[in-house]
Amino acid sequence: MVKLFRKWLAALRGFFLGKSAALNDNVHVIKATFEDAKNKLITRIRNINDALGKLIATKESKLEEIEELEKQCSELELALQGAERLGNKRGLDLKNQGKTKEEILQDPEYIRCRAGYQDAESTLNERRKRIKDLEDTVDTNSATLATYQSELQTLKGELERLSSEEAEHIADVESTKALMEANEMLAGISENTVDKDLSEIRKRRKELRGQAKATQQLAGTDSKRATESFIEFAKQEQAASKFDSLMEWDETKPEVKTENREASQLPE
Repeated sequence: MVKLFRKWLAALRGFFLGKSAALNDNVHVIKATFEDAKNKLITRIRNINDALGKLIATKESKLEEIEELEKQCSELELALQGAERLGNKRGLDLKNQGKTKEEILQDPEYIRCRAGYQDAESTLNERRKRIKDLEDTVDTNSATLATYQSELQTLKGELERLSSEEAEHIADVESTKALMEANEMLAGISENTVDKDLSEIRKRRKELRGQAKATQQLAGTDSKRATESFIEFAKQEQAASKFDSLMEWDETKPEVKTENREASQLPE
């Protein structure tokens, strides 16, 4: 169940990672990708370390067994020498006593020495064979250990390179993105969020200026109209006063001399 969930999670993550190449420029995605790769290497390193531990333990056990068997072989070799010498001494003693070969071979003490020699020799041969088998196993384990140790060293080096590559990759991406943003700003490609935020204020400022100008113009027009009305009223007053001064019914006006009036009249 856990493996199935991990496969599903990996597939889902791969789906989203593959949805857009832009994600490869995301620092968090880069770190996650490198982290996955490093975790895989760490898992392999742990597995090899476990295998190496078992191989080393097996090798040490085999070497200890070989050492013990070699001690036994040394003792068996001494037992062989002792049985041989004791049997030979017993045979010589019996021969000096005038015993025949057949009688010597039937002697219990001689038989015991011969049996001891045969048993020691048989056991010695078994121990030597066991030692040979163990030495072959140790040699095989040593070769396997050398292979695993070499692979382990390679994996550790690769893990270190991945860590360095991760730092370099992130630095390159960040510096490249910063350079691109700077170039876009210089080229006027990048959207200026400050200008965008101030655009409404600037727009409102222009509107207020326009309104002020319109108000000023309206105020000037009203003043001009008032002045014109005053001038028109004055003109009308002057015309009215002149007209009134010509009226004969106005008793308050000064008399005008008749001759002057008559002279001023046009001849018929």
